[in-house]
Amino acid sequence: MNEFDNFQLERGSQLSENSKFSGRSLDNILDSAQVGVWEWDINSGQTIINRRWATMLGYTPEQLEPVTFRSFAELVHEHDMPALQKALNDHIEGNTEYFVFRFRMRAANNSWRWIKARGQVSETGDDGTPVRMTGIHLDVSELMGLVEVETQVSKRLDSILQTSPAVIYAATPESPHTMRYLSPNARSVFELSVDELIARGGWMEIIHADDRDSVWAAFEQWLESTGDDTLSQRYRIVGNNGEVRWLEDLCRKVYLDGELSELVGSLIDMTESVSRERLLENVVDVVPGVIYQFRRSSDGHYSFPYSSRKMLEIYGVSPEQARVDASGVFERIHPEDLEMVTLSIEQSAEQLRRWSLDYRMQMPSGEQRWLHGDALPFRDNDGAISWFGMIMDISRQKRIEVELADAKQRLERAQRIARTGHWEADMVTGELFWSDIIYEIFGFDSATTTPSVELFSNCVHPEDLDAVRASERRAELTGVHDVEHRIVRPDGAVLWVHELARRERTADGRDVLYGTVRDITDTKELELELRQLSTTDALTQVSNRRFFMQAGSQALERARRQSRPLSVLMLDLDHFKKVNDTYGHAKGDEVLIRVAALMRSRVRQSDTLARLGGEEFCVLLESCSLESAEDLAIQLRDDIRALQFAGANGVRFQLTTSIGVTSYLPGESLDSVMSRADSCLYAAKRDGRNRVIADSSSVSS
Repeated sequence: MNEFDNFQLERGSQLSENSKFSGRSLDNILDSAQVGVWEWDINSGQTIINRRWATMLGYTPEQLEPVTFRSFAELVHEHDMPALQKALNDHIEGNTEYFVFRFRMRAANNSWRWIKARGQVSETGDDGTPVRMTGIHLDVSELMGLVEVETQVSKRLDSILQTSPAVIYAATPESPHTMRYLSPNARSVFELSVDELIARGGWMEIIHADDRDSVWAAFEQWLESTGDDTLSQRYRIVGNNGEVRWLEDLCRKVYLDGELSELVGSLIDMTESVSRERLLENVVDVVPGVIYQFRRSSDGHYSFPYSSRKMLEIYGVSPEQARVDASGVFERIHPEDLEMVTLSIEQSAEQLRRWSLDYRMQMPSGEQRWLHGDALPFRDNDGAISWFGMIMDISRQKRIEVELADAKQRLERAQRIARTGHWEADMVTGELFWSDIIYEIFGFDSATTTPSVELFSNCVHPEDLDAVRASERRAELTGVHDVEHRIVRPDGAVLWVHELARRERTADGRDVLYGTVRDITDTKELELELRQLSTTDALTQVSNRRFFMQAGSQALERARRQSRPLSVLMLDLDHFKKVNDTYGHAKGDEVLIRVAALMRSRVRQSDTLARLGGEEFCVLLESCSLESAEDLAIQLRDDIRALQFAGANGVRFQLTTSIGVTSYLPGESLDSVMSRADSCLYAAKRDGRNRVIADSSSVSS
C-alpha cells in the first residue's frame, strides 16, 4: 500500500518563508493531526490515500486497494453523492477556490461517519485543464467542524526526509571559489563530477537562473562577515539532463593560522523533501484551523516556531510575528480566560500530557471568538517543551451548543408538562413493559397491575381498535407504528393518546415494538375548540358563512336523496347603519347579539342559524315546507320588531327586519336556493321593509 510517500506534487513556485520551516517539524505537526490525505487523478480516477484516510472508517489500506473514484463513491451515502459530485465539478470548473464538502461515508462496522473534505486542484495539463486534486478528510462525526489534531499522519515521513545522503565538498575562499573536492556520491545524487562541474563553468553556473542572484548575494555577505556561523541556503540546481533539483547547502569557513583557508560544506538533495513540504503546505492550507508548533523555552519564553497562514486569519497575528514572540497571540486571549490558558499550558508541560482546551479570544474590534486548541507536548534536548497541534475557531459550534442546551432545557420542561411514557411490547409473547407515567394515563395501579398486550387492547376504545391493529400491521412493513386513538380507563373516563413506536427484530429473534405513548386529550379538545372557532361567528356565537355553506351542501344532498323539503330564510335588519351612526358600533354589536340570541331561541336544534356578514342572517330549515318556513319568518319579524333597545340618555329605540323565504327545488344547487331567497329579501326591502316575502316559484314537497 502506498503511503504519504506516494504523493508527487510538481509545482515550480518559490517556497514561502513558512515553507522553509523544517520538514521534521511539519512531520511532527501532521503526526499530531487526525487528517486523512488523498490525491486523485481526475482522468484515470486513480486515488492515493494515506493510512489515516482508511482507518478513520475502520479499514486498513489493504482492504480498500485499489482506491478509485468509483470505489470511493460506493462508500458515500447515496443521498450525499449528487451534491458531492456537484461540489467537485464546481471546483474543477474553476467556480470555487477550494473543494469543501461535508458528507457521510460507510465505515467498516456499517455505521455512517461524517467526513469533512477539503481540497484543491494541484496540477493542470498543458492546456490548463485540471488533471490532479489533493486534499484531506477529517472525521467530524462527534463535534461538527471540531477537528482533533492527529497524532500521526505518516510514520514513514521522518525517515524519508532524512535518508537523502549528503554530498561533501571543499572550495577555495577566493573567487571563483573552485571546487577542490566533491565526494564520490555526487554522481549518484546529482549526476555530477568535479570535471563536469568545471566544464559547466563552476558551481554558480549550475544554480537555477531564478535563484542565482539571491544565492550569490547571501554568499558574498556571509563571506565578508567576521563571524564563523554556518551559511544555510536552499536553492535549485539544473542537472546535466536539465532536471531541476532542490538542495540544502550548509557551508562553513575553515581557518588555518588565523587565515581563511577553505570553505567546506555539505549538499543534501531536498527535492523530495521540498515536494513533500509543498504538499504539506497545501494540506495545511485546507485544514480549517491553525497548524502550529508552540515552544516554551527553558527560560519560560513563548514562541511559535511554525504556524500556518491561518494564524493571521484567526488571531490577527502573522506567522512571522509569532515565530519570534507569542505575546501578540496571548494578548488576543480574553482577559477572563488568560489565566486558565496559561495554567493549562504549564500543567501540560509538567505532566507531558495532551493539551486540549476551549477558550475565548477578543479582537481589537471587540469581536469575541471561541477557539479550541489541541496539541501533544514533547521535551526538547535543551529543556524546552514543544507542542505540535492545531487551533480551530469553534464560535459556530459554541453557538450551536448554547442553542442545543436551551433546546434541551425547553424539552425537559415540556416533558415535565407533557404526560409521556415509554413502553416495550413483545408481539409474540404478549409481554409488555410500561413506564410509571403510563399507569397513570391508563388509570392503573402499578403495584397491582401486570401490563400485557391483551390488557392494552382491552383499554383501546372499541371504535378505534381497527385503526390500532392497522398501524401494527403497517409496522411489520415499514417498521414504524404511529397512531392516535382513544382509551377507556377503568373509571370510565375516555382519553386520547398518541402512540409512536419502532418495530425491530432483536438479536435473539424477538419481534419487539419500542415506543412512547402520550396523553393528547387536551390537544384533541383544543382541536375541537379550534374547529368550533373556525365555524362560529365571533360576535354573535352563531355559525359563520363558512359553516353554513358546508352544512347547507350536506343538507341539500340529504333532501335530494330522501325527497324531503328544505327551506331557507334570508334576513336583513332594516336601517341598521343608522344604529351604528346614531348610537355607536358598540350598541350596534349589542343589537346583533340580541337578535341572534332571539333567533336561536326560535329555531329548532336541527336547524342551522348563521350570520353571513354585517346585519345579514340566514336560517337553513331541513324537513320544513315553504309554508312552515314563512310562518317562522313572520314570527321572527314580529319578535324582532318587539325588541326594545336603550340608546344614549335613556332613549329607547326599536328596529325592523326584512325576510326572504324560499324552498329547495329538485336538482337545484345551494347557491341557487340562496340566490332566490336573497331576491325575495330585496323585494321585501323595495316594498317598504318590515315584511316577509316568500318565493312563489318554490314548491313544497
